Amino acid sequence: MKFARLETIHWARLGDAESTAEGHADFVVGLRARGYSGVWLVDSVDSLGEVPPSLALPAAGLATASSGLEGDFEIGLVTRLHPFMHPLRVAEEIAMLDIASEGRVRWAIAGETPFDGRAREQLEIIERAVTGEPVSYEGEFYRFEDVRCHPAPFREGGPPLGVVTGNGELARWARVQGFELTWDAFAAGEMRNPNADANGNRCASILTLHVTDGATSEAPEIDLAASGTVVGSPESCREQLSALRESNGLTHVVVRFGSGKLSPEQAAASERLFLEEVAPALA
Repeated sequence: MKFARLETIHWARLGDAESTAEGHADFVVGLRARGYSGVWLVDSVDSLGEVPPSLALPAAGLATASSGLEGDFEIGLVTRLHPFMHPLRVAEEIAMLDIASEGRVRWAIAGETPFDGRAREQLEIIERAVTGEPVSYEGEFYRFEDVRCHPAPFREGGPPLGVVTGNGELARWARVQGFELTWDAFAAGEMRNPNADANGNRCASILTLHVTDGATSEAPEIDLAASGTVVGSPESCREQLSALRESNGLTHVVVRFGSGKLSPEQAAASERLFLEEVAPALA
């Protein structure tokens, strides 16, 4: 089982030290040294309700920083498709990130409900255009003929494209269309046998983790059934993750810390216990 770290991108953080080239390099090297197999970025609407920033900016720095690493280290992008996002532009951004990272990028669209007509057209166009081959399209919202996106991606055929969801209907649609499926366990009630994923040997899920030292007073107030959070002592968390691997074929987990009523100190302690006493036993 491989573990990647989930990072939420806010407008306010784009000017932080982590957004500099040196900060990106230190961040990627630090994640790799701690045993993570990658980092996934997700956009987020801030408290003012502003439109989420493009993930291309922080992802470009992380992609460049990861290009010199040996072995596997993936850069995952989880975003939403807004009506103003032209799919050809999105395809070009994905291809450029694939080049910068030397083939480490995975791109996914997040959704809680089945996509409407525009979003489906966007996905169809992105899937075809990101290959670098000429594309013609005649739809309700987009029409063009013999357009080729530049540059061509690092990997022949383009990087993996996927859907992140906790909705069973959308998950079934994603499988039929051949997209990678990552279960969003923040809505874990819909998570059913992802072993049937069309990708065969890759079965992924986003999970919130809280590893405690055994003191019940440290446990946050979390509705486990609703959130899908893995919480408990290191032994208990190992058992819960092992059960998911055995029952659902789970191979990749994108982990998030700090959910619930946790202080930054509690979240940091939880991650330390996870890296020292949980992840190594499941590698």
